[in-house]
Amino acid sequence: MVWQGSNAAFSSSTHNDGNNWSTGSVSLSDDAAGAMFNVHNLVPMQTGSKCIVVTANSSVPGVVNLYTGQLAANGLEPYIKLTVQQGNGGTFNDCGATPAFSSLFQENSQTLGALSADHHS
Repeated sequence: MVWQGSNAAFSSSTHNDGNNWSTGSVSLSDDAAGAMFNVHNLVPMQTGSKCIVVTANSSVPGVVNLYTGQLAANGLEPYIKLTVQQGNGGTFNDCGATPAFSSLFQENSQTLGALSADHHS
């Protein structure tokens, strides 16, 4: 009778010195110097425009989305219409003579209440 036992243990490891991961950074800032809109004695058909410059200081590309908080205008939400456009030129509270608006982003004329509902999250 012949009996034989065998044990084998295999272990191995490898590495590649070129592998690494790092994250990019995304930072947004704006030139806001207070409230965008502070309108007193509003009358029907009154119009106006405000600009704000948002600057991205990022190491990776990204997309900027528009979100609103709960917008309130003392019950006038269904009657105040806003149009939000992406453009070039202007500074906070002064859009300049002819801001260059882009078709990349435009939120067509909506009531304040609808804009708040559509872009709350």
